[in-house]
Amino acid sequence: MKKEAVTKNNTDDKASFRAAEKAFVRDRYFEKGHLFIKIYITIAVIIGWLAVGIPIYWTLSSTVLRNVVKPVWNYQDGRQMVSQLNLFFAVAFVVLLIGAVALTLYNNYKIKNRCSKEIAYDSDELRRRMHVYDDLMTERFGNSQFRENTRYYVVPEEKNLSTKELKEAYEKAGAER
Repeated sequence: MKKEAVTKNNTDDKASFRAAEKAFVRDRYFEKGHLFIKIYITIAVIIGWLAVGIPIYWTLSSTVLRNVVKPVWNYQDGRQMVSQLNLFFAVAFVVLLIGAVALTLYNNYKIKNRCSKEIAYDSDELRRRMHVYDDLMTERFGNSQFRENTRYYVVPEEKNLSTKELKEAYEKAGAER
């Protein structure tokens, strides 16, 4: 029985999401019609990918793959530039790796030796406060199982908590800070 309710609820959520999506989201590229926009965007995407792919092909064919494919350019300066960049990236990787390891070790040292190892609260008083809170909520709104398993519940105005009521209940039980 619960499984049916969950499934129905998920279906309702998806349907409401789709309705909201239709109301607020428009994508003219995927809608029917709008042929000019589809052509324009498709051409722009192809040009963009060419702008990314051609320089990568030029660089790889002239350096790494020069024995496999015919290079686009065959200048010594270009090869030197690529080898210098490779050296730079290798050194940068090593420096960043050493820095990351050093900072991790330092952070672990600080956590182990400098952070407080004491409990910062009184567990007995916390337990007392939790009981006072649970008793107050049970008195006002029913037992915890009912509160946690009810999806929709209207609180009558007279059962609302005042601003200082919980604090007063703690003081009355001797569980104030």
